Amino acid sequence: MKTCLKNCRATGPVAFRKAMDLNSGKICGLRGIALLELMLATLIFGMALVTLGVGVGRCLRGLSAADTLQAAMDLAEHRLTAWKIESSLETEIKPGTGEGTGVMHGREFEWRQEIVETDDPKALKSILTIFWSQGGQEQERSFVSLVQKTTKPPSKKQP
Repeated sequence: MKTCLKNCRATGPVAFRKAMDLNSGKICGLRGIALLELMLATLIFGMALVTLGVGVGRCLRGLSAADTLQAAMDLAEHRLTAWKIESSLETEIKPGTGEGTGVMHGREFEWRQEIVETDDPKALKSILTIFWSQGGQEQERSFVSLVQKTTKPPSKKQP
């Protein structure tokens, strides 16, 4: 039997290979997949699935973070546009601070807006900071905008 195994060549499907003696042409017996080979293949397949799952999870978290950041930027754009409209309607814009909350794309945010003087006496700077919580961590982004300081005369009332 030992000489048969030395001179054997496997033929047929991998699962149930027939081993033939190359000298005599006799079938030496059936050889199958060993349990160790099967366990190793299962281990490799499991590791591939876990790696794929981790990659998909990271991708989804990244998409969620990008979507939340886009909502924060949309809220900032909305607030800065509203501030510019309000400032064009007022007779005089003064430096100060304002706070509030807002909902954008189904997410709730807090904001703080500081209006400060600039080196240019004709301009004011708005620093708008948006706050939110994501993944148990506090996040914030700041946006800066300039507006021309206007001192409109009071409107005349017509009789």
